[in-house]
Amino acid sequence: CTYEVIKRVSENEVSYADPVEFTAVVRPYADFVRVICKLLSSSKKNQTYKALHALVLEKPELERRLNERLLQRLRNRTSTEKNETEDPSYMNVVMIGVDTVSRFNMMRHMTRTRHFLLDNMGAVELTNYNKGSYEKSFFDDLDIRFLWDEFAQQGYRTLYAEDHPGISIFNYEKKGFKRAPAHYYNRPMEIAKERDGSLFSDSRHCFGGEPQDELILKYSLAFQRLFRDRPHFAFTFLTGSTHGSDLNSPSQVDDYHARHLSSLAEEGLLNNTLLIFFSDHGIRWGEFRSTPLGKLEDVRPFMFLVFPEWFRTNHRDKMQRVQQNAARLTTPTDIYATLLDALYLNGSDPFLHKRPKHHGVSLFDEIPENRSCEQAGIPPPYCVCLNERPLNTSSALEAGEALVGKLNAVLEHVRTECHVLQLHDVIEAAEVDEGAQYNWYAKTNCQRTNTPTSLYRVVVETRPGNGRFEALLSRCDTSSKLEQQGQINRLTMYGDTSSCVS
Repeated sequence: CTYEVIKRVSENEVSYADPVEFTAVVRPYADFVRVICKLLSSSKKNQTYKALHALVLEKPELERRLNERLLQRLRNRTSTEKNETEDPSYMNVVMIGVDTVSRFNMMRHMTRTRHFLLDNMGAVELTNYNKGSYEKSFFDDLDIRFLWDEFAQQGYRTLYAEDHPGISIFNYEKKGFKRAPAHYYNRPMEIAKERDGSLFSDSRHCFGGEPQDELILKYSLAFQRLFRDRPHFAFTFLTGSTHGSDLNSPSQVDDYHARHLSSLAEEGLLNNTLLIFFSDHGIRWGEFRSTPLGKLEDVRPFMFLVFPEWFRTNHRDKMQRVQQNAARLTTPTDIYATLLDALYLNGSDPFLHKRPKHHGVSLFDEIPENRSCEQAGIPPPYCVCLNERPLNTSSALEAGEALVGKLNAVLEHVRTECHVLQLHDVIEAAEVDEGAQYNWYAKTNCQRTNTPTSLYRVVVETRPGNGRFEALLSRCDTSSKLEQQGQINRLTMYGDTSSCVS
């Protein structure tokens, strides 16, 4: 048998160290290894075993630095802060995310997990949790720190784990990270799996005979076990099994998550940990997304928070506000604010003056009962509070033609390779009643000229390719052109219809 250490070269490349032979138990000091065993005979060598293993090991130099930071943090706390509560000196954070599962679809297909969260763990469910902004300009305005960096600065060990490197959060149509974003980062392991695809099942949901979701959850569990008595922050996000347009897919992972949560509870790994179990959005394309319920579920993911018992006892006022806010309009930026408050629970926040504009409201503070989408930073396409009125036939046709014109403008640079899209049908066309008062799009001609904005939501089907697209259009008055606001969403799968631009 031999093992080879897998090393990160860059975000999308790994290398293998020279093979090391072994015949008994070995403990490689490495994050990831590939093991190959062969049966020796006089005539040939037959491979009998092959596997890739992810290990979670202490890193002495890292431990030294983090312990120094934690000690410095404790020294910086004033005597008043130290005596105010009997809290531990820190609270761990563990985040587990599941891609493309709405709150309603979790209720349908992740019943065991939901039951365990609510009935066994006392989770707080945010019933009006809404996905937030997609606008590039929104993020350009934010001087925002990654949460794992914030926690690492305060002496926390950090983990970042995903299961699908091709469509992971910071790599799909993005370049990812120059340096590993967390102390324990599993992307090199997942890249190595992709390069050595022989161990994947046909569906790619299993690797080496084990479900991918469980392998990633075990990696996170090993991290929590090793550092159960030391500050840690873990972010795990699972994509492969549920990303797509199959309403039933979450049922495949229900048992995995229920068992994982049960292990966390039984082993006492949540005694000093804030657990956040969440999704990012519902199904975003396909037949179901084209229905009114599908449109609603797209923007309504699930969000659960489980607080340790000492927090519930020592901070009854904060817990009361969390429970009060559970039914109010909330977004991911509110979770960000809450996690910063959890990090600096009994001490001052040195980055408070750097907290970004348009930032959320911590769940430890009261969120207004009548909070609007605009106040929460939710753009019109994601707002379920807006009323719509259907457009008449001529206005709908005008809006549909305008949207197809915008699509063709996007494709102008590949005009020689792609057909010009033609409007086949206007599926939906409606005016948003509150559009004139909605100021999310801050740089429209209407606002520059101080004239009211009319806002329209349009869904069209185009030929060739049978693509279905949704977008918001606006204009200042009946004589002005319709302008695109925000991005254009494709509601059908691409298939091969976009090969001309790839």
